[in-house]
Formats: sequence, C-alpha cells, structure tokens
Amino acid sequence: MTQETLRQLVRQLNKNKFLIAKPATDVFQCFQAFILLVKGVKIQDWLLAQLLMSCSLPQMVETIIEKKIDYANIILCKKLYHLIPQQQNSLGKLIYQLISQSLNFLENEKSKIQRSKSTMIRHEPSIYSSNYNKIIQSQNKNATNQRCKEDINKIFQHRKFIKNQKNKEEDDKKFELLKEKMKKINKNSYFISPKKIQFDKQEKIILSNNNSERQLIHNKQMRSLRSFRSSFYD
Repeated sequence: MTQETLRQLVRQLNKNKFLIAKPATDVFQCFQAFILLVKGVKIQDWLLAQLLMSCSLPQMVETIIEKKIDYANIILCKKLYHLIPQQQNSLGKLIYQLISQSLNFLENEKSKIQRSKSTMIRHEPSIYSSNYNKIIQSQNKNATNQRCKEDINKIFQHRKFIKNQKNKEEDDKKFELLKEKMKKINKNSYFISPKKIQFDKQEKIILSNNNSERQLIHNKQMRSLRSFRSSFYD
C-alpha cells in the first residue's frame, strides 16, 4: 500500500510546475532532503535541484521502492527533514509528505528484514548448530588425519633406521668372517690388505733383481778362475 502511496504522490507532483524562480525556504529544503535521501548529496543550487526533481522524480521514487538506498543517506535525510519549517504552499506539503512516506517505507522494510532474520534464527537453531557441529567435526577429523599421517611417517622412519642398522650389522659380520678366512689361508698374516699385496710384489721384484746381480758376479768370477788355470798349465 505504501508503494502505491509513493507513486500517487509522484503523479500529483508531476502535475505541479517545478519551474519556480525563487522558491520558499521550506520547498528548497524539501528538495534538498529528498535528493539527499536518494543520491546522498546535498545540492546547494536551486536550479540544479529543480532540474533533477523535474526530470528524475519517478526514477528516484522507484529507487526507494526497490530499497536501493544507503542507510547513511537515511540518517542524513532525517537530520535535514527535522529542520524543515511548516510548509507554506501545496508544493512544499507534497514534497514534505513524499519524504515522510519514503522514510516510513524504508524503516518498515528494515524492520521486516530484521524480524525475518530473528524468526529464522529462532525457528531454525538446529540448522546453525548442525552446521557448526559439522565444521567442528570436520576440523577434528582433519586434525586426527594429520596426526595419523605423522605417526605413520614416524613408524616408517623408525623401520628404515632399524633396517639400515640391521644391514650394517650384517655387513660387519660378513667382514669379520672374511678376515677369519684370510687368516686360515695365510696364517702369518692377520689380514692381507691390497697395500700389503702390492708391497710384497715390489719386494719380490727387488729380490729377484738382487739375485740376478749376484749370479752375474759369480759368473764373472768363474770365468776369471778358469782363465787363470788355463794360463798356469800353459
């Protein structure tokens, strides 16, 4: 019903001529308050306010009906609205009534929305409670899953450590067995290392060379002795 009242006021205002050279104070303030409600701007120029109201009044009222008004605009409009003096002419009265009806409409719509929200919360607490519980349960489930993953990783790491330790112990045992076998093969040596083998080879080569030199000296001596004997008998 209020929407139709607002549209009816627009039709009545459109019948009036807005072309006023010098408006009364109450008319100008009414124009300012209504424009402030819809546009959020307080216009100080009468010609601009007059042009805006004459060209855009139906669209401005539809904006109010569609509730596309900032709450801050409502507060500013109320402050200016309460300062408007008693109207002197029909145009001022119509604009004043339009502002009053617009504010009432917006306040009623705001109250309806608040009551609707309150009713929804009061009658459907289980929905919010259920959603909250689901969120908590989901968080707890995620935390539990994370702890399980960490425990599993710890188990795997421990098993890996045990396996590595076991492999090391087995390698040590094999190494000890190998040393024992080498002892049996070569009783004079605790363990023949590659360096020891190389050293032995070099030593054999040196000894072999020394033996060759001794044999050469011996051969020379024998030849000299034979030569001496031969000359003596001759």
